Amino acid sequence: MAGLYKTLGDLNKSRDYFEQALAVYQQAGEEGTSDYAKALNNYGSLYEVTGNYRKAQELYAQSMEIRQSAVGPNHPDYAASLNNLGKIYAKTGDFKKAESYYNQALDIYKNSSNIDQSDYANALDNLGALYEIIGDYGRAERTLLQAMEVRKSFTGRKKTAYAKSLNNLGTLYRKLGNFKNAESYFKQSREIYQEVLGTNNPDYATATNNLANLFKVVGKLDEAEPLYLEAADIYLATYGEFHPRYATALNNLASLYRRKGRFEEAKKLYQKTIEIDKRILGENHPMYATSLNNLAILHSASGNFSEAEPLYKQALGIRRESLGVYHPQYAKSLNNLGLFYLSKDRVKESEPYFSEAIKVQLAQIKSLFPSLSEKEKENFYNTIRQDQERFNTIALLRKNENPSIIGEMYNNQLATKAILFNATNKMRKNILSSGDQELIIKFNQWRKLKGDLAQYYQLGKIELQKKNINLEELESQANTLEKELSLKSEQFAKETDKKSYTWLDIQKELGPGEAAVELIRFREFATRKSGDSGQSKNIVNFGFSDKVYYAALIVTPQTRGNPQLVLLENGTELEGKFLANYKNSLRFRVEDIYSYDQYWAKIRENIPTTKKVYFSPDGIYNRINLNVLYHTTTGRYVIDEVDIELLTNTKELLDKTVSENQDNQAVMFGNPDYLIDEQNRKKVVRNADYSPTGHPDLDYNKMKNTLKYFVDLPGAQQEILEINKITSQNQWHNQTYLGYQALEETIKSIRN
Repeated sequence: MAGLYKTLGDLNKSRDYFEQALAVYQQAGEEGTSDYAKALNNYGSLYEVTGNYRKAQELYAQSMEIRQSAVGPNHPDYAASLNNLGKIYAKTGDFKKAESYYNQALDIYKNSSNIDQSDYANALDNLGALYEIIGDYGRAERTLLQAMEVRKSFTGRKKTAYAKSLNNLGTLYRKLGNFKNAESYFKQSREIYQEVLGTNNPDYATATNNLANLFKVVGKLDEAEPLYLEAADIYLATYGEFHPRYATALNNLASLYRRKGRFEEAKKLYQKTIEIDKRILGENHPMYATSLNNLAILHSASGNFSEAEPLYKQALGIRRESLGVYHPQYAKSLNNLGLFYLSKDRVKESEPYFSEAIKVQLAQIKSLFPSLSEKEKENFYNTIRQDQERFNTIALLRKNENPSIIGEMYNNQLATKAILFNATNKMRKNILSSGDQELIIKFNQWRKLKGDLAQYYQLGKIELQKKNINLEELESQANTLEKELSLKSEQFAKETDKKSYTWLDIQKELGPGEAAVELIRFREFATRKSGDSGQSKNIVNFGFSDKVYYAALIVTPQTRGNPQLVLLENGTELEGKFLANYKNSLRFRVEDIYSYDQYWAKIRENIPTTKKVYFSPDGIYNRINLNVLYHTTTGRYVIDEVDIELLTNTKELLDKTVSENQDNQAVMFGNPDYLIDEQNRKKVVRNADYSPTGHPDLDYNKMKNTLKYFVDLPGAQQEILEINKITSQNQWHNQTYLGYQALEETIKSIRN
């Protein structure tokens, strides 16, 4: 009865029944039995729900002590006590002890032949939630998915346990930026709670609150507000005003009001949240720090700087002590303080906070990326990229007083540029060299699936429906395979991931007359202060302006102190009118009198005698060919001045590999025939004779008349013939594919 009333939210009745039950056991002299221990454990869960963690811990510990004697330390009941104590330690900020208790409980469950699967799933859920709190998202997802699989077959009353798994996974995916999955899980969870428990239940309120959080993140503020209000009313009616869940609901609603500019309403709610957190959690808890931080953000936004600064610093100190210096929340506190000082034009004070925040994020990349799918890596990186853009603005403001900050810009770029490609490429190398046949088979399945998807993305919805292709299902399969492969190959990447490279490492690879140029595109980050109607104080807004910079960071063997900065401040024009001029000059074959000066001259002026440049482009520089820019004064092209070797990241200089082609063989393609139809294409692919003299089964002339939308590229064919002639004279053995034989399938069949 006590458990039923607790589930229904009638906590006073629940407490009465627990006390009656304990009194009956005591009168019967059964205080040392497992039944009495169970009653203590359940009574402790009531105090946990009401936020009285000290009393809950006392009852859980007492229950565990009895169970150790009554059933032994390897019994599932003893594991349940360990699990519950772990929850209390997690909620009070002792994460190491919480993890230890959870793992002890799981070990018992794994080795027991007679356990309730719901207990096992609960322990997995709790451990997954802990990993999420400490920022270990990879392990969090694996553990939560495992819990959901255990619960998938639950029915009836236990169905709410499955809803809990959906809810927990939704929360994790929201943090990782996978909003589509998050919304689906939250809605499913909410529907199950409504069906089984009704709309006045705290579990239903939690699912409602989480769905509102998601809507707020994606900008659906009007849809989020009624959900927040509904959740807050349920929590207040169930638990009273001094409870963590009610505090969370108030905090979320305050955040929404701040986004809407309703500052006074937000302030009252934040202050109430701080009061609740201080009373039930204490002043050293991460949640208390979050509440302080949120009120500080509100003060900053409304121009109350003197009230904001001490709150930011207090929150930073609490997070550093309770979460450690590599936690995402600590990085957020660093960024918030940096933004605060930037808004006050105290740029020198802001710099160390932004700099340290970037270092924290780079550490997160090393630990987080191996466990994420490609899409989740992209979402995670987008957040870091914005923080780096902001740091680059700070670097421009600080470069005269602190020239070494330009070196930090370069180093940050080395660590993150092309990281999405590099992480996947590293995974591929590790898997194929692992000798693990099962892993290699999965990798080949994934590669085939990705190849199929690449084709399906080009078809469009109507064609996909005709072919009965479920794109979402295939994407989900690919996502799952990517995660399995990334996780399994982490062991191979671990050793090579430890070293962080700097521009000095790049410099060591440069020879006389060489230079490395790392190009960085970034938007200007600025603060805007404007009087808010109806208020006398300034409203401070942060954001990226429309102004775009291109920074060329140059390293040569002679570089001392820090890389040389060449700043192109007209990035918007480079991406607009000057790109249009470049394209038109090519299209209409007229002399290009602007592009050299705009895209290259300033860089060349700083390396006038350099013979070879390792150039890592960014932004618009990926859409132009530097080699063909024409210097109208000298009458020479860039290719006549300097040898440019394009790199995705100048870090590639550290991993130069010798070509495996030691037998003078080449495969060449030129002047492809775009008019070939599908039937004849298949004939070419099936036939082993790829000689350029022609295919005996093809009526080539008839085929040429079927379509007339494409023209031949005779120049490309001439290039192939000349290259073939030159290399053949030097004992090279070539395969040459021209016209209808120059097929995509043939290129993809090449293994060297």
